[in-house]
Amino acid sequence: MVGLLGVFVLWHGTGYTFGTLRRIGPGFLPVMVGTLLVLMSAGLVFESLRSKPERADLLLRPFVMIMAGMLAFAALMERAGLVPAIFALVIVSALAEKPFRPVRTLVSALAISAMGVGIFIELLGMPLRAVVW
Repeated sequence: MVGLLGVFVLWHGTGYTFGTLRRIGPGFLPVMVGTLLVLMSAGLVFESLRSKPERADLLLRPFVMIMAGMLAFAALMERAGLVPAIFALVIVSALAEKPFRPVRTLVSALAISAMGVGIFIELLGMPLRAVVW
């Protein structure tokens, strides 16, 4: 699937002008991303052929909790702000792991929230609010 996505992005990117190294055109990014995706998929195929197959158990709890964390982030982003949305994402997603480590989860939530505010609000100037009062 990664390889097919890479080929699709690469194919669509060739429809735009590539530009030069001094003045990059709109086709540069999709072509580079598509190329990287194709190379990554080739690496994944090579690695899977080299390794011996392992039986993969279907674990429902991690899938459900990570999806729930993403839904919580989406639901809280506009209503509560970036920081509460990130806290909900990290805490709910951390419930996928056994045993649940509350201190590590809170430290991670604090660090990721600080990075999110610093990068997206302060550095990039995106029109997001850290906390909606």
